[in-house]
Amino acid sequence: MKGTLLSVVVDLARSEAATAPSTLSAESRKALDGVVLASVWYPLDVLGELLAWLETRKGPGIHRHAGTASAERDLSGVYRSFLRAADPAATLAALPVIWSLYHDSGSALVERLAPGSVDITVRAFAQPQRALCELTVGWLQAAAVRSGGPDVRVVEGHCRLRHDDRCRYTVAWAPTAPPAPGWAR
Repeated sequence: MKGTLLSVVVDLARSEAATAPSTLSAESRKALDGVVLASVWYPLDVLGELLAWLETRKGPGIHRHAGTASAERDLSGVYRSFLRAADPAATLAALPVIWSLYHDSGSALVERLAPGSVDITVRAFAQPQRALCELTVGWLQAAAVRSGGPDVRVVEGHCRLRHDDRCRYTVAWAPTAPPAPGWAR
């Protein structure tokens, strides 16, 4: 996984670094104590191990929180060009490219269902992990909110960890009414 994603989790973990167990792998310890470069690829196990440890310190909501923090930071920074104001569907339509910028395995497909909802299917991801599923839910929700979606909900309908052949997320938001004739947005 790319350092852009790992750096968010490391930032969250650094506040607890003094209590990090000695059982953390050398790679996780190096990420926690060193510099995580946004453009470098890191083993996904490091992210999983740090998220598992953070969960023991901060609770299971930390996974979604990390996803939210990642989307908010990256969509206002390095991946800003993918953000489409007032158009969550267009922002999420860029997910196949964004996925490949974060991960070196798997692919994402986005299907627009109706105004106010899309389905996102992730296939062939090499190392599915529950923490990463929750992180993805947080990322998707934050991306839709950041691009103007009101009342955003994300549901994980299929999951490889539940023996499905793919992971599938439905992102829905309250569609906004078009402006009245003669009014500019």
